[in-house]
Amino acid sequence: MEVTPELVARLRQEADVSREEAARLLAAHEGSLLDTLLDLERQGRARPGRGGAYSTRPGQAVPPPTAAQAPPLSDKSGNGRFAHRLREGVWALLHILDPRTGNQVEIWWKGRLRTAVPIVILLVALVVVFHIIAPLLILGLLLGCRYRCAGPDLDRRAVNDVLGAVADAIEDLKRGKHRRNKKS
Repeated sequence: MEVTPELVARLRQEADVSREEAARLLAAHEGSLLDTLLDLERQGRARPGRGGAYSTRPGQAVPPPTAAQAPPLSDKSGNGRFAHRLREGVWALLHILDPRTGNQVEIWWKGRLRTAVPIVILLVALVVVFHIIAPLLILGLLLGCRYRCAGPDLDRRAVNDVLGAVADAIEDLKRGKHRRNKKS
């Protein structure tokens, strides 16, 4: 990548270096402003970036944010913290329901994946035609189907353990009923 005067000026804004040194450092890093800034930060010659921090070095602690970096979470009334958490929860729920994230409910039968339904479609169907979808899901459990949540946000063991426990309980109920029928 070519070293441009704009890159040199930007580097000089972030680090206390001369024009010549900035051009030399950028050339050494093949014009990459990010690599140059990271190298200068490691040497202690540049101000750390504003915002989050991350270190790959073991045992190196990340400094806590300063008051200027971290916005206050609560106001004088104490309702700010609740409002902030509520807003984060709503955004997280909307992210999970976003069809672009790939979160889905998988339907397994006899150890094979039969189909997968995006979670937002399943929830909309449950809301709109609850009296049809809910009995179908229960019928699927009675016929031996297992449901599993999959996707970047829902591939959690706890969620799938609960769904597995429900399916196991239904199987136990069916086996108990078959045993009672065989005895009579």
